[in-house]
Amino acid sequence: MVVGWTFTDTRTSTIHRGHKGIKIKKRMDEKRVADYFVVAGLPDDFLPLEEFSNEAAIKPSFKQDPITEIKVINRSIGEQVPKGYTCVERTPTGFTADLNHGSIRCPEMFLCYRRSRDKPPLTDIGVLYEGKERLMQGCEVVHTTPYGHPANVNNSNSTRIYITYRRASDAACSDTLAVVDICVILVNKNEEPPLAYNRINKTLNKGVMGSDVYLCYKKAMTKADVLAYKPAILGRYPPVDYDNFPLPESVPMFCLPMGATIECWSAKAQHPLPVFSTFVLTGSEGDRIYGAAVTFYEEYSEDKLSDLQMRHLGLKNKHIREQYRILKTVHSNKSICLLSHWPFFDAFKKFLSCLYKICITGPHDVPIERHISHFMYDVPYPSPQRPRILVQLKDDSISFCMPEDSPLPQSGASFISLLKNLGPENCMNMMLYLLLEHKILIHSLRPAVLTGVAEAVTNVMFPFHWQCPYIPLCPLGLSDVLNAPCPFIVGIDSRYFDLYDPPPDIICVDLDTNRVWLPEDKKTLNYKLLPKRPLRVLQETLHKLFNSLSDQSGQSHTTDEISLEMEAVDYNFKRKKKEMEMEFAIQEAFLHFMACMLKGYRGFLNPISGQPNLRATNASNLFDMQGFVKSRDKTNAKFFNQMIKTQMFIRFIEERSFVSENDASLAFFDECAEKVEENKEDLRLIEIDASHTSDRTVFIMPPEPVGLPEGVTYSYNGFPELRSELFLVKTPSSLSLPTKQSVCPNSPFARRTKQEIRSAQKLAQQQINTPERWAKCLLAHCYSLWFISLSAFVHHNTNKENALKTAKAVLDQMQEAELNPPDEICYRVLMQLCGQYNKPGLAIRVFGDMRKYGIQANAITYGFYNRVMLEAQWPSPNSKGRHKMWTKLRNMIVGVAQFRRNVRRRSVSMCSTSEGEYDKVSRTSVDSYMEDGVQKITSIKSETFLDDTTEPHISKANVEDRLSTGSVPSPSFLDRYVPYRDLADSSRKAPPLEKITSDLSEIAIEVEITSCSRCSKCHSLIYDEEIMAGWSADDSNLNTRCSFCPSKFVPNLQIYVKDWRSKKNTALLSNPINGNIIEISEIGVDGEELNNTSRTSSLSESQLLFGEDGTLEDKFKRSPSPTRKSPRRLTERLLSFHGGELKTESVSDSESLNLSEIALDARKRCTSECLTRATDDMSYSSSVESIDGINNRHLKSPLSISIDEDEELGSFGASFPGSKMDIMSRCISTIEPIVVPYLSPLVLRKELEHVLENEGDLCLSSDNFIADHPIIFWNLIWYFKRIGVPSQLTEFLLSSKSINKTQESSSGYTSANVLIRPLWDNTKIHDEIGLPMYISWDSVKSASMMDALITESQPFSRAVMHQIFSSIQCNDVLTPIKHVMHGRKRLRVKRHRFRSMYREVLFLVFKACGRENIDHDAFDREYKKAYKQLHHAELRQLQDNDKPRSDHVVWCRRVFNELEL
Repeated sequence: MVVGWTFTDTRTSTIHRGHKGIKIKKRMDEKRVADYFVVAGLPDDFLPLEEFSNEAAIKPSFKQDPITEIKVINRSIGEQVPKGYTCVERTPTGFTADLNHGSIRCPEMFLCYRRSRDKPPLTDIGVLYEGKERLMQGCEVVHTTPYGHPANVNNSNSTRIYITYRRASDAACSDTLAVVDICVILVNKNEEPPLAYNRINKTLNKGVMGSDVYLCYKKAMTKADVLAYKPAILGRYPPVDYDNFPLPESVPMFCLPMGATIECWSAKAQHPLPVFSTFVLTGSEGDRIYGAAVTFYEEYSEDKLSDLQMRHLGLKNKHIREQYRILKTVHSNKSICLLSHWPFFDAFKKFLSCLYKICITGPHDVPIERHISHFMYDVPYPSPQRPRILVQLKDDSISFCMPEDSPLPQSGASFISLLKNLGPENCMNMMLYLLLEHKILIHSLRPAVLTGVAEAVTNVMFPFHWQCPYIPLCPLGLSDVLNAPCPFIVGIDSRYFDLYDPPPDIICVDLDTNRVWLPEDKKTLNYKLLPKRPLRVLQETLHKLFNSLSDQSGQSHTTDEISLEMEAVDYNFKRKKKEMEMEFAIQEAFLHFMACMLKGYRGFLNPISGQPNLRATNASNLFDMQGFVKSRDKTNAKFFNQMIKTQMFIRFIEERSFVSENDASLAFFDECAEKVEENKEDLRLIEIDASHTSDRTVFIMPPEPVGLPEGVTYSYNGFPELRSELFLVKTPSSLSLPTKQSVCPNSPFARRTKQEIRSAQKLAQQQINTPERWAKCLLAHCYSLWFISLSAFVHHNTNKENALKTAKAVLDQMQEAELNPPDEICYRVLMQLCGQYNKPGLAIRVFGDMRKYGIQANAITYGFYNRVMLEAQWPSPNSKGRHKMWTKLRNMIVGVAQFRRNVRRRSVSMCSTSEGEYDKVSRTSVDSYMEDGVQKITSIKSETFLDDTTEPHISKANVEDRLSTGSVPSPSFLDRYVPYRDLADSSRKAPPLEKITSDLSEIAIEVEITSCSRCSKCHSLIYDEEIMAGWSADDSNLNTRCSFCPSKFVPNLQIYVKDWRSKKNTALLSNPINGNIIEISEIGVDGEELNNTSRTSSLSESQLLFGEDGTLEDKFKRSPSPTRKSPRRLTERLLSFHGGELKTESVSDSESLNLSEIALDARKRCTSECLTRATDDMSYSSSVESIDGINNRHLKSPLSISIDEDEELGSFGASFPGSKMDIMSRCISTIEPIVVPYLSPLVLRKELEHVLENEGDLCLSSDNFIADHPIIFWNLIWYFKRIGVPSQLTEFLLSSKSINKTQESSSGYTSANVLIRPLWDNTKIHDEIGLPMYISWDSVKSASMMDALITESQPFSRAVMHQIFSSIQCNDVLTPIKHVMHGRKRLRVKRHRFRSMYREVLFLVFKACGRENIDHDAFDREYKKAYKQLHHAELRQLQDNDKPRSDHVVWCRRVFNELEL
């Protein structure tokens, strides 16, 4: 049994960080073009072929003489059969073989022939319509009978019809095909030509009356003096077997299928030309091995013959022959062969013919051994970088073209030969025989054509694979397989029929005569039994392609004879290109038929949904057979009922239901079945990679005489015995063997198939034109990146169950993002891990999610799911009852906990002085959940669980910390969160100072990452969402398109790493003015939300975000319109100010939460609403400018702030700046900033897949990954933070040597002690005029100093910024735009480059009003309206980066988590 396997190219690319930027390195695993070179022939200790060949009786007619004469006799006038002639008296079915059969008053004409060897035989017989046709050259006409009467065989007087013949020359080759038999058939009597006979398609009866009489004849080789023996290996290279691919022992039998022969010829006979043949072997692992052989004859010494052999060869005594001048020569055949895993048949044919020419010509400077070893090791395998290889060999050249990277099985099929030799109707008949699994025998006298057609036959029924015996070119010694009781496909030389009659139940297909011979019980088999509508499209397509091939009939496609003339290289490449296009067109026609016939079959697959039983793997349980048949056309019910019982259909269902090496091909077929339509034939299903159309060519020069004796030449008289000392000395590498690119069953990392990669690229190209779809496409690839690395995440986590639950929660988060379509590999990887860690229940829920969201699992994912179900360790039947009782107890405890929570919710709601919505939604749900110590049981859609490091008894304070990332804000950013408004509010309390110090001491590593870059042409600042919008859909393109100019550039990620492990007590600051200690009074629980970004939502909604170490985080529930925000929950502290000194007041923890400031605002606002949420007790973030006075205990509206108040606003800042110094500058270790290219998720995914394919998925579990792949590492850190998913990569920052150059890693820290802060802006690369307004807003310098800097470097005063702020409060964006334009105009400097007006106003509003109070989408809409209201003269004053942001930019911002400012 031979099962084809899919060829997949291992071409990948990887990115390495160099000293001066980025370097892309392409790599492809080297493959051998050929594996073995073999010489086969007659051994010294030969064995007669009959001793191991077919045991059937040999025909009596074997070795009969050829026909040398034909005559026509007229029985009506009494003519008799001439002496020595045989008359054709009867037709095959017993009718009279009268050439005028059925005619009235016509002479009875009969055909006679004579056999002999005294003259050259007849090679052809024909029919001539005199007056209408011209006689072919070399033909003779039988004008008269032996008795001189006219030999006209027509029964009509209108036209005379004569029999013609052609005779071989006296010097004809011994292998010339001669006519060996003649018969007459009557077509109107339903007679058909006998097996292996050729019918002359010209009727002998042109009259109105009479039968349709046709002549038929049979041709064969008529060698009389031949002895056949078992062939053997005479030489080989390399001399030693490869460890993983030994040389098959049966190679000589396939090189010489009719055996090694000794033949005696006439001395006048020409030497036969070498014959090219191909064959296919099956490896030990089921892979196909392709063989190409050239067979030729060499002289054989008579001295080696025994007397018995000489008598069999007809060789009389040598002296007698000399006396009577009987000149004969003795020859033996020999074959040279190449074995390879790749079907480069055309190239192998030319190389072997070159070797043959070398051995018959000479002298040569380089021995033939050197040519063989040079070809075996110095000729590279074609790759996308070198798609064409041109090998120069002395006076000839050989070309190799890269095989098509197709998801269809790779084979040596020739669909052109199939269609040309069988025609459209017989091709469709062959499809029917294959689908119903009949015994099929393909025969021809052309061995090269035989293998190509047999390979094509097994591929036309894709996705089915032939499960029974398959031998494309069967040696005569293995012909017993024809008696097998099972279906088979066998190709055999037509000379087999000279020896034996085939079994009566075989369908014989003759490629030489384009005929199909059916057994009596199968006469009714016809292609019309196939489904009608797909058959009609197939028939029309094949007829068009057949007509196209007929027009090109002058160009031979394949020949079995070796041409000794050179062929132009350019013509050779062009011819191959045209042939390749035609091959795919024919193959696509059959693929279209199969896809239409099986369309919708996936709906009848039955997945295993529970504990499997013994029948779970039966095809009848895996597939709804009867339902599938009923869904087809009723007229074809008989055909489908027979097809579903075949072995290949059952095997197809089994492969489709479980993991197999054909999953990639089956997944491709599923895509074809989805998009194919029965009535359309112009749909392209097979796409050719653009890399195959490249004209890049690598030239390989011929071998040179290096290491050979000088002045020595090499001449040969026939193919020589190989000498090992003349070969090139090279060590063969077993690593270059081709490998099946199937998913490794033991690895959770499931690689995408090449078809999936192509589909993803095509989908990305379609989605890039739609803003929302493009943004979600990038988001989908980010989630795919996380799931690709999920195996390492689970491996790194000690609690595998919690890690898998984390993955399920991330999967739920991805599904809520409404990606269309989600990446199937996310589900696939999770299912694989469920199987690895024995979690079949989770796999069932994941598979249920796929169905719920309309994702139809392809063959790979579906196979992994069923494999998990089949291999899982299910509980025993006795444990089910105990498990049921524990489930009841658990449900009772959960019910009690729910009841207690409702009671507590009411009590807290009645006693709380803050808003009740927080108690109802957030606080009580968390407190009750954790204090009761009961794990919450949720549905498949969402789950909550604790990290494996969580203690059993957790306090409320620790719960709050667990809901964050486990980190605290950086001390360098604490100054901007000092709640100066708290100074006037005595009702707010603060926790003890010790807790602040403890929280800050948990920081070990802080990392700031920003993607803000600058365009290299227009020098505009390009922010993250603009970079994303400018990326292309090409997964190899690192450039992004600038939003403000047509240029492209490579953006960068800038990383600033700061080490805090050596100094833990950094929460206390010394006031350099008065020496007093200042306590930071407001610290965010969530260290990642330092920019007041709202992500918190109710745990009752089960929308959870997991921290980097697997702990729980509050998650912002995303929706297509991200206007749903919730304020950041802060632990309030109380500071009082007395005489320039900050004093701490001790309070209890129970009063530390400000419930009024963390109420959820789930109401979705529209454009008509205000951009800000103005309330009486509105918080203006940490803006010191929003405070009317420090000693005032009530906040004023920003609208009351006027220019005259600038002096008062600066009164506090003069005494306080020392308390807001940058603590980050005091950290023990800050490494140099890291700059890496910012990669698109599409590019990053391709690079990550390449790394995991070569290094294994567990390479993500080692901290060496940072040093080995820094670009990939930092991009993964960035994207995982942007989508809010946990990662084990952050923990590597604590131990990596590339990060900890001066600091030893501390084992007591985990990823919870690493703070990752994705920043929106990067002020370190700013070179525009002045400071950004949002930074100036935080400045505590006096107003007079600020005003003094207006004419020098700052275009906007504090008063202008207040006016902008006030206008935004009133939903007026036009006024801020004009303020900015006026400020730019006032500043007169030589360089006129300012920051984007859009960014200046937006960032200022975020800083002044608080980001949670601003609807970003509403701001974009109002900004766009205001921009349109500007006059043309005003628009000319603006910069390109002042324009409103495009929809692509807006959506790229919406779908990802917010960045810190």
